[in-house]
Amino acid sequence: MTFREFDVLEIKPSGKYSDYSLELGLDNFGSLLRFIQSLDYGRNSNKDDYFLVVEEKKGTCGTKHAFLYELIKEQNWHGWELVIGIYLIDCDNTPEACDLLEETELFEVPNAHTYLKYEGKIIDATKPGSDKLEFKSKLLSETKIDSHQINQFKTDLHRKFLKRWVGDNELGCSLSFHKVWNIREQIIELLSA
Repeated sequence: MTFREFDVLEIKPSGKYSDYSLELGLDNFGSLLRFIQSLDYGRNSNKDDYFLVVEEKKGTCGTKHAFLYELIKEQNWHGWELVIGIYLIDCDNTPEACDLLEETELFEVPNAHTYLKYEGKIIDATKPGSDKLEFKSKLLSETKIDSHQINQFKTDLHRKFLKRWVGDNELGCSLSFHKVWNIREQIIELLSA
């Protein structure tokens, strides 16, 4: 799906997120998706305040999609879900991580990614180009959530999955859970640069 398909979803005054979008001149959901996607990728000063996405002009997959999901709820639109997907980062879907993955001989690492689903189709406004859904072929699991779960719940879900994954793959002592988690954190830093 392209974001232009959502230009027909008119945003009406109905709450903090909707009203701010209208103040920015974004009167339909397609234009809002494009705007959010164009903002820098980076961690906000408070992950529990999704409004910081527009105030700080940046966000992660979690905060950007929580902002969008809050607007969806204000608009009372149906068919939408907020989802955490666990997928494997590799050189194909995340070229920025390739050197680090090869250097550590890990080659792939599970990552928790937040996005929207509309009638079962993935909508990703994380950063420019994310709507190509390059992670989709490496998707391992999905969990439907609400906005307040993008922080601690997401981290706990990710850590639990990663601990099981490290054990199942018998990566050995040199690549413990903590080592793999740190590699993943370094990848996120690379993506934020």
